[in-house]
Amino acid sequence: MSNLWSACLEHLEHSISPQQLNSWIRPLKAVEKPDICKLQLLAPNDFVLEWVRDKLWEHLMDAFNRAQTDADPPWEISLDVGQFNQVQVVTQAPLPANTRPAVVAPKQEELILTQTGLNAAYTFDT
Repeated sequence: MSNLWSACLEHLEHSISPQQLNSWIRPLKAVEKPDICKLQLLAPNDFVLEWVRDKLWEHLMDAFNRAQTDADPPWEISLDVGQFNQVQVVTQAPLPANTRPAVVAPKQEELILTQTGLNAAYTFDT
């Protein structure tokens, strides 16, 4: 979690109710992009995005502005729908020059399940 987002959350704890904070703000995932001075907040779905924009955006912007220090360059904030999956980078030995890694296309069923987020363990088949 970024320092800027942590500071925003601290300010929000004093300006909105704990229920609003836990239900609408904490599910947002913060992606800090320091190279372009941007804090991107990712909502899990459109409903959460719209609710935060309609009901809590002013509180969020106030907390964001308070969290920025005068020494920092001004940052911008955005609110989008999406998911942030942390990827673990694994280093490995380089492949020989004449070897190409095998690329396996996912099965159509796997592709549908990953795109929809459905759990493959639950089906209508008995």
